[in-house]
Amino acid sequence: MKIVGISGSPRKNGNTEILVKEALKGVEEEGLKTEFISLAGKNINYCLGCPKSECKEGVCKIKDDMQEFYELLPKVDGIILGSPVYYTGPTGLIKNFIDRLRCLIRPTKKLKGKVGGVIVVGGRSGHSITEFILLDSMCGSHEMILPGGVCMECFAKKLGEVGKNKKTLEDARELGKKLAKFCKELEKK
Repeated sequence: MKIVGISGSPRKNGNTEILVKEALKGVEEEGLKTEFISLAGKNINYCLGCPKSECKEGVCKIKDDMQEFYELLPKVDGIILGSPVYYTGPTGLIKNFIDRLRCLIRPTKKLKGKVGGVIVVGGRSGHSITEFILLDSMCGSHEMILPGGVCMECFAKKLGEVGKNKKTLEDARELGKKLAKFCKELEKK
């Protein structure tokens, strides 16, 4: 079993990346394999809104770094998405990523039944609700499972600040553990 953690922050070694990696440590503590991917530096163009007939079969006509995700994501058991809050929403980078996953819906939902987790990092309270709604909506449109207790938000203003907050790091590890346990329970069914 494998869970992939994706940081949608354009910053390397930033708060979002720290927390996604910490969540993956929790996954590993439960005995599952992990992979971390940072979208920083990736060439992910925006969706062109192609007609449904062109956007299908897990193939997008835009040839960029999304191709690796079309192959990887249908093979994993869980996905943790992390993003900082930029102007009350997720980064443009992760929004492009989410929009471009559209081709994994037709004709069959290739992410259906995958377990999802969400990490949101904001600079102040109350701005992450829009982001939770968007990420939850993405999981819903793909018919992924977003179990309770695998979404977290934290607040940080300075680069790397969350790495000094033991409670926040513990919360991220706990998110990873819960996600891994849920995946293991699903496998038993």
